[in-house]
Amino acid sequence: YGQPNRVWLNDGTGHFTDPGWLLGTSSTHGVAIGPLTSLAPGDKPDLFVANEGCNEVWWQWGTFGLVHSGQCLGYLYSQAVALGDLDGDGDLDAFIANRGHDKVWLNDGTGLFTDSGQWLGSDTDQSMAVALGDVDGDGDLDAFVANGLGVPYPDRIYLNDGSGFFTESGLALGATDSRGVALADVDGDGDLDAFVVNNGANWVWLNDGLGNLTDSGQRLGRWDSRGVAMGDLDGDGDPDAFVVNGPQPNKVWLNSGGSAGNAPLFVRNYLPIIGRPYHLVEW
Repeated sequence: YGQPNRVWLNDGTGHFTDPGWLLGTSSTHGVAIGPLTSLAPGDKPDLFVANEGCNEVWWQWGTFGLVHSGQCLGYLYSQAVALGDLDGDGDLDAFIANRGHDKVWLNDGTGLFTDSGQWLGSDTDQSMAVALGDVDGDGDLDAFVANGLGVPYPDRIYLNDGSGFFTESGLALGATDSRGVALADVDGDGDLDAFVVNNGANWVWLNDGLGNLTDSGQRLGRWDSRGVAMGDLDGDGDPDAFVVNGPQPNKVWLNSGGSAGNAPLFVRNYLPIIGRPYHLVEW
């Protein structure tokens, strides 16, 4: 926080070294990784960095490493960013979760972004995280935004019309001081559900396939959770949850393997480790 961001390079054996790349001096809260421009040799992944001030794009440029694109994208208090093809033109755009209105930035295919002009949500929202996925089953990427920071505002879903234009779904999903969200088919019915981590118990929201989410009734843990990632951790074919907590140990929640029409049950697997959210990628 308040220091340059760094990249740690893996030698392929799990050993990391610092190449000395100092990426900006802004107070950064989130980063998303993906190929933002076709100009970089080998289509190496680029970075979109969410800051308290200007959001930044860093391009991967062969032997030169990461170079600043020169863009200052908005001047809001950004907390998180998610990348996806929001307007259906084949490149990665950015959905930014801010303290206040959320923003959509559209990529022209060369890694240059323009403001879509949308101001999503309320100026009193405290958006902490965003996850993209096809929530309503119409083939484009929608956005689930987790609101929190001690303020009891509900989480929101924004539905995409396919052109990158979003409208609020009208669902008010809890008011639980949310800090992170991951989308996955946790009940095996073919649509995306939501695992939301909070400052307090974590919640699971189940989707009916049309973007209508209902509370599963589960209250998982009681910690100050900061982030979540999902994947099949125990090899049984369904997505489990790795939850990053603040001063408390991180936790793994194992999915019982719900089937269509049956809510999955997440069971805690004790894991005495502490950490913060991270991203890994091959450079």
